[in-house]
Amino acid sequence: MPAVSVIVPCHNGGRFLDGLVASLREQTFQDFEIVIVNNGSTEQDTLETLKRLETIVRVVHQENRYLPGARNRGFEEARADIILPLDCDDRLEPTFLAETLAALKAAPENTGFAFTHMRL
Repeated sequence: MPAVSVIVPCHNGGRFLDGLVASLREQTFQDFEIVIVNNGSTEQDTLETLKRLETIVRVVHQENRYLPGARNRGFEEARADIILPLDCDDRLEPTFLAETLAALKAAPENTGFAFTHMRL
């Protein structure tokens, strides 16, 4: 069981996925799974990227249920207790998971959510 499930909805956003996956592979904390929810993509480039990525991440296919439906499907597929929802065009600093998990572990026991500062 991974410590973290990274959930990524994708509807025709294949052009962003290589960058996202690269930023995840650079994490200093590596005990996580990546679940990409193909939310009814129709672009051929996106479909080809998803097929290629299936060798290194878990890709779940569904008809388009819009963003909430794709996130919820990802939550259902998650194997970890901690979930990191991302968008397919997001990137993370290499220490993001390590630092965020350390903060969650140091937080009071009833803490259920962490929001970090973002850079655009």
